[in-house]
Amino acid sequence: MPVALIVDAATIGYGVSTGSIVYGRNANAEAARAGGWGHMIGDEGSGYWIGRESLAAVMRASDGRGPETRLTGEILTHFAVSHESQLPRIVYDRELPRGSVAALGPITQRVAEQGDAVAVRILERAADELVLAARSVATRLAMRGDAFTFYLAGGVFHVVPWLADELPGRLVEVAPRAQTRMLHDEPA
Repeated sequence: MPVALIVDAATIGYGVSTGSIVYGRNANAEAARAGGWGHMIGDEGSGYWIGRESLAAVMRASDGRGPETRLTGEILTHFAVSHESQLPRIVYDRELPRGSVAALGPITQRVAEQGDAVAVRILERAADELVLAARSVATRLAMRGDAFTFYLAGGVFHVVPWLADELPGRLVEVAPRAQTRMLHDEPA
């Protein structure tokens, strides 16, 4: 039975991930999950989380509390504003769907590919969080020594393909006998 790494149980708006969860079931039909607690208190590694972290990095840079980042110009352009001080009003606008924050994932990847250390670290942390959740599920189900498949599912793997490329190498450390496959069908 597989442990499934499922990102984007529900896709909205831009077709990108707005949540993350890892769900698994072992050969004894025991199940476990990690994550999936919603965008306010969880969903680490999702497209929304990447977007939120990118926005926070821009605001920290604006305050002088964090390093400068190329994300600033890209995100200002994305939201069609001229200054960071305009972002909170846009982001907290109840009319703005979560998908528009999640849509910042491809921008973050593009800026990371240009060598921006802040964007690189955001993507690395996203991968770290997804692997941590997968490790939690595989450990609780006593599957770390088993042969099974991690299934990567969800919009974030399509719009931030770096994650789809990065996770198989990291997941082999969680369960050396496991394989990783992209799931193209809806996980539900």
